[in-house]
Amino acid sequence: MTPSSSCEPAARSHAFPAAGMLCPAAADCAAVALALELCVLYMPLVSLGVMALECCDRPIGGRRHLRADLSVPCFEGQHLAVAVGAGVMLAVLGVGFPAGLVLALRGGRPAPSLRFLYEGNDEARGLRWWEVLGLLRKVGLVMDAALVPDAASQLAAAEVVLVPALWALTRFRPFRASKFNSLETMSLLTMLLTATVSLLYLQAQGGEAAVQEQNEAQLSGC
Repeated sequence: MTPSSSCEPAARSHAFPAAGMLCPAAADCAAVALALELCVLYMPLVSLGVMALECCDRPIGGRRHLRADLSVPCFEGQHLAVAVGAGVMLAVLGVGFPAGLVLALRGGRPAPSLRFLYEGNDEARGLRWWEVLGLLRKVGLVMDAALVPDAASQLAAAEVVLVPALWALTRFRPFRASKFNSLETMSLLTMLLTATVSLLYLQAQGGEAAVQEQNEAQLSGC
C-alpha cells in the first residue's frame, strides 16, 4: 500500500504541456522549475523525514532504537538533532507545500505555471486544488505505515485515510473525463478492500502476535 509519486495530473493529460504553455513568460520559468522539483521530491523527502522518526517498538536494553539502524538509540545524542530537523522539515514541507498549493490554486485566479498540477481537472467547478488532497492522502498513508506501532492499527488507520478520500472522490468527481474518475475510484476501492481483508485476517488468526508465531513455527519446521 505504498503511495505513488505525485504529479499525476500531467500523466492524465497523456503528455506534459509544451514549454511555451508552462512558461508563458520568462519570469514564470523559475516558478515552474521550483514547483516541478517540489512535486517530484515531495514524497521522497516526506518518507525520509518519517523514517528518521521511526523507532522500534520493543526496547533493547531499556532503550528504543532507530528502525533503519539498530545501532542508533532514538532521541539521544546526534539522533535528537536529526529528529528535530526531520520534524521541522515535515512541518514546513509536509504541511507547507500543500497549503501553498491551495493558496496558489484557490478561486479562479490564473496560475499558468502550475497548470501541470490540475491538467484534466474540472476547472469549471473550481477543482484545481484536487491534487492537494492526493498529496495529503499519500502523506497520511506513509506516516501510518511508519509511526503506527502494530499491523492491525496500521490497517485501521489506513482505512481512516482511505474512506474519506473515496467519499470525496465519488462526491466531487474532480476529473473532466469520466474514465479517470472511474480509474481513481477503482484504485482507492482496491486499497480499501486490501486493508479490510488484511484486518479481518489478522483478527481471525488471533492478532499480529499469533500470526508471527505461526510464521516462525512454519519456518522452524522447514
